Amino acid sequence: KADEAGLGGRRCEAEKPPKEELDNTDVQVMKAAPGGKTLYLQKDGSGVVSADVYISRLNRIIGRQWRLVVADGGQPPFRKRFPVVLLDAPCSATGTIRKNPEIKWRLRESDLPPFAALQRELLVAATTIADAVVYSTCSLEPGENDEVVADFERGDIARYVPEGSRKGWGQGVLGCV
Repeated sequence: KADEAGLGGRRCEAEKPPKEELDNTDVQVMKAAPGGKTLYLQKDGSGVVSADVYISRLNRIIGRQWRLVVADGGQPPFRKRFPVVLLDAPCSATGTIRKNPEIKWRLRESDLPPFAALQRELLVAATTIADAVVYSTCSLEPGENDEVVADFERGDIARYVPEGSRKGWGQGVLGCV
């Protein structure tokens, strides 16, 4: 499906590639704010370029990460191809309701389609600059996850998931594009 859609069949080999694949490798974190994934990848030895549209949202990593780019993820400002782009897509955050219970009262069903449209736009843009894209949301909504990545080729990441964490995960829950 990915090639038919003109997306080039990009795929992800792992949700978090093994350390030996990340060492001295540039990983572009698209939509990097607030910076937790950037700091984790840096700590693991990866060369990370962090990009977000709002510099103010990157405060947590300013001074701790020297390769910051303020850019619209829908139009990546890079000529360089990255081995991996981690797209931490903006979403409804329904997976964080326990931590953020106000979401139950703030979020409306009509809020979901614009998130999905933006996620798809960012995913298409990420495939233009990456050999592999790791797509991440904190949403539980199929419209922001499986439906967004449906037209992309997926890689099997089971070998990267610890045995004890595999219980209960179904089709697409840990899939990558």
